[in-house]
Order: sequence, then structure tokens, then C-alpha cells
Amino acid sequence: MAHGEGTEPLPRNGKEFFALVDAGDLAAVRVLVGYCRRFAHLIYNLQTVLDVEAFAIGGGISAAPAFGRTLASEVARIYESTYAKRLGLTAPKLLTCQYRNEANLVGALYHHINNKGEE
Repeated sequence: MAHGEGTEPLPRNGKEFFALVDAGDLAAVRVLVGYCRRFAHLIYNLQTVLDVEAFAIGGGISAAPAFGRTLASEVARIYESTYAKRLGLTAPKLLTCQYRNEANLVGALYHHINNKGEE
């Protein structure tokens, strides 16, 4: 029996969750695909309005290869199944932020260094 399909809930910890995904746990994979599908729709909507070249994904989730693969797959699926392809719109690139989960810390440090005397 897969996690989440009975009495055993999916873990609330990202590392444990992605370990289940990597092990092929069906419930965990379904949750990941559903999340990435919703995320891909947000990307599609933002891309349609803003026409940006790329979306940078950061935070702890960006360290999970399964997340990147699944999100890229869902973005491609949306662009193949909508008018975007027929209209000649291209899907944006999906990039991983250089500092991943530490990006917020780097940003906070940058802000602190540049605003020392103002606060």
C-alpha cells in the first residue's frame, strides 16, 4: 500500500516526501504531479501576461531533481495542449536559482549590508 492511501499519511518533511517520490511511491508521485500541474498553470498564466524569458525556481524544493523534471514536463504538456503552440508562443525556460534554499539569506545579508545606516 502506498503512503497516503489508508492510515499512513504522506510525510510533512520535504526530504522524506521526495525520498518516497524517488522510490516510486504512487501516492507521493500523484501529489507531486498535481502540485507541478498547478504550478505549471501559474507559469503559463504569468508567461501569457508578462512574456518573460525564464522563471527562476529557488528554495528547498529546487534541490529535488524529481521536482524539476516533473515541473518541466507539466509546463511542456500545457504548451503542447493549448493555443500557445498554435500562436507561436514559446514556453519560458525554467532555471534553478544559484543559491537554492539559501537565496533568502543572501538577499537578507545584501539588504543589511546596503542599508546599515538607514534603519
